[in-house]
Amino acid sequence: MTNPNSQSLSLQNTGSRIVTFNKPVAFSRHLGESDDEVWALNPGKRYVFTAQSLTHIMEHVETCSDLGSAPNLRPLQGGQNLSNARILVERYRDRGIGDLLFTTGPLAYMQHVCGHSARIHYYALSGRGQVFYGNPDLHNETALVGPLDYDSFQNYDFHWLIDTVSEYSEEPDQLNVYDALFAKLGLDHTKIEDRFKRPYAYLKKDDFDAFDALCFLIWQDREMDLRRSGYYVVAPLSHSSLRTSSYRMWLEVISSLADYRPVIVLGQITDRMPTTDMTVAEFRYALASLKKTGVVDLIGETPLRTMMAVISKATAVLCLDSAPLYLAQAFRTPAVSIWGPHNPAVRIGYDQDYMDLAIWQHQACHFAPCYAFSGFPVKKCPLGVQQRTCEVMRTVTPDMMMDKIAQIENRRPTLNLGKPVSPTDSIAHA
Repeated sequence: MTNPNSQSLSLQNTGSRIVTFNKPVAFSRHLGESDDEVWALNPGKRYVFTAQSLTHIMEHVETCSDLGSAPNLRPLQGGQNLSNARILVERYRDRGIGDLLFTTGPLAYMQHVCGHSARIHYYALSGRGQVFYGNPDLHNETALVGPLDYDSFQNYDFHWLIDTVSEYSEEPDQLNVYDALFAKLGLDHTKIEDRFKRPYAYLKKDDFDAFDALCFLIWQDREMDLRRSGYYVVAPLSHSSLRTSSYRMWLEVISSLADYRPVIVLGQITDRMPTTDMTVAEFRYALASLKKTGVVDLIGETPLRTMMAVISKATAVLCLDSAPLYLAQAFRTPAVSIWGPHNPAVRIGYDQDYMDLAIWQHQACHFAPCYAFSGFPVKKCPLGVQQRTCEVMRTVTPDMMMDKIAQIENRRPTLNLGKPVSPTDSIAHA
């Protein structure tokens, strides 16, 4: 162990540390309304933290050492016998729901190779960890919450702590995110079946009960039965400026979609919502001004599990490179997605159905894909410091989105995109 006040301690951006504290500490994780957590950390106990998360509480750290050389650490690697193994998994917790879903493919693979005999514990924030509820690949079909206790490591046969995957790499020829995860396990990704290179999510009766209650409220308010007419989900929000598209474009798309089916607009609000051609508040005001009864604004009002159920029953989802896309993929709901700094192949490349519906105008920028994460690479962006929306996304038009919807609807011969759907029409959910 080393004293954090000594010159020998260097907190780098990646890696996990074993730390003790010199007094009781309340460690707050503020990542949005549904992800707020406070951990009570006690002196004398050893905790595992990523280096990034220690920055603002270093003054209370008494000892700190690198987890990588700790005696209780047993890294999970390919070739190990996982039959009846006890496995601890954690993905760096400040990452989003999409990053958690990416790990579900490898989790399914682990259980596949051991005949579903492994006992996997996955630690996550309580809000985001709800995405794992009902997952049969996890012990008790749910995630564990709270801080990681280093002394509990001895209760596991293997540990898989995922600090980073590819989120900080700007290399132009990146691995698909699933290939990168399998590579971290020391596995040859070319020998892994494609079915383990997609996300998995599961729903329970309570989730469908919440969905039915939502449908009833919408019926009471609008006399509109979503279960009979079918509906579109539009998820126009992202917490990253790099992955946010024009709000005016979304307004046009929503208005056009509402001529054919009801539209539910979903999204989570945090204190760091990006501005493009307008603010999120202005977008929501303009959304209300559409005055179309078929448009239901549920931004910031839908719990994660209810949102999952809504997406699972939708006719189609229109979204960004964000959690709703990967939930739609998990539930096999058709999804039209808009891409900017990333090539969609690095996220959904092993799922041709979703690649066919992706919109990526890479020709709009000579440097696409740039794989930027921390901000616009102004020396590469066509508008330089004036860039407010990724140029690749800025050139996406409502017609492009509607053409993709037509591809989806053409598989449903009962719907004619040339006329609005009658409220009495019953369109089966594919």
